Amino acid sequence: RAEVWEIWCKVTRKRLFIASGYPDVLAEDDDPYELEDFFPTPTPLIAVRTNNTSVPVPEFTLYQDQADELDRVTNRITYLVEGLKRRGVYDASVPELAHLAVAGDNDFVPSENFASLAQKGGLAGAFQTEDISVVSVVVNGLYTQRTQVLQVIYEVTGISDIIRGGGTKASETATAQQLKAQYGSMRLRRRQDDIQKYVRDLFRIKAELIAENYEPEILQRITGLEVTDEMLEIMRNDKLRNYQIDVETDSTVFADEEEVKRTRIEFANVFGNYLVKAIEATRAAPEVTPIAFEILKFVAGAWKIGRNFEDVIDQTEAQVMQQLQAMQQQPQQPSPEERIQQEKIMAELEREKLKQEGKLADISSRERSKAAEIQEESRASNERIRSKEDLAMLEAELRMAERD
Repeated sequence: RAEVWEIWCKVTRKRLFIASGYPDVLAEDDDPYELEDFFPTPTPLIAVRTNNTSVPVPEFTLYQDQADELDRVTNRITYLVEGLKRRGVYDASVPELAHLAVAGDNDFVPSENFASLAQKGGLAGAFQTEDISVVSVVVNGLYTQRTQVLQVIYEVTGISDIIRGGGTKASETATAQQLKAQYGSMRLRRRQDDIQKYVRDLFRIKAELIAENYEPEILQRITGLEVTDEMLEIMRNDKLRNYQIDVETDSTVFADEEEVKRTRIEFANVFGNYLVKAIEATRAAPEVTPIAFEILKFVAGAWKIGRNFEDVIDQTEAQVMQQLQAMQQQPQQPSPEERIQQEKIMAELEREKLKQEGKLADISSRERSKAAEIQEESRASNERIRSKEDLAMLEAELRMAERD
């Protein structure tokens, strides 16, 4: 029986089979699957990484010393607590005191020599209990030490008290507890991301194996869909496949339902308010439509809305921009409401025009009448002047005739 090792060499892109103690290579294959990253498995999921080996290291080794100390402290507490008992000695001449230790509530033990007991100082003078205060102080110190050791372990492992379900106080506000939960999530985020990437890479390798090695007939029988030549071209072409097909994962942790509801309601309110304002702005100034979509993407990026929702935004943007370009290239046909409004405006302009024409006609009539009056006055004035001249000439002729 031999131990055979299967080795994948990415440098030479070969798969080798070797056996311990055997000098030659048992078998050597060229790249069997022709995967982009060569290896048929993602990077191993290792919680504790070292510089010299990929062999998994148990996380327990990070806090093994604290765990051993925790065991020692807990054992000492157990032993000391077992010894914390109410014990003591009593005067043998008063045998009734032996029954006092097992007496119940409101039970009185009869004494045949009570007078002698009273002379000795009563019960305080007849027996004495063991002093356990020193042991109690030690136990309290051990409890404090155990709490500190546990805190160190929690800090090393990155588990806050809100995540492990204890350690919180009723007086703490919801905000304080939420901050603790967020801090604990930040400590564990790297591990969560590693698991998500590992699952994602597994599905990517699976998709690549199917695309490169499965025949169309097998794909049709598995999916129940007709596999066209265009589909095969996209699947078999590395660049087209990487551009058209992407494999992503959602978070694998359990989501807080109340937090999900709150964030979705918040997103719906913000998104709805912005859409109303954006629609008003783009109607008034269509040229700001690209800016409105960029702001929309920026606002939506604050929430994990998913690739599907992002694709819907991109498709809507493409359709709106295409319609906007078509409207700019073709003369816009007015709607019935716009035509009615235009007709009202034209009617108002026509009425204003007629009104102005009527005013001009009145002005022209008055000017013509005034001109006629001025002309008549001028003619009458000329006639009066000529009459005066004729009269003056006649008087001058009469005076000349009288001299003669």
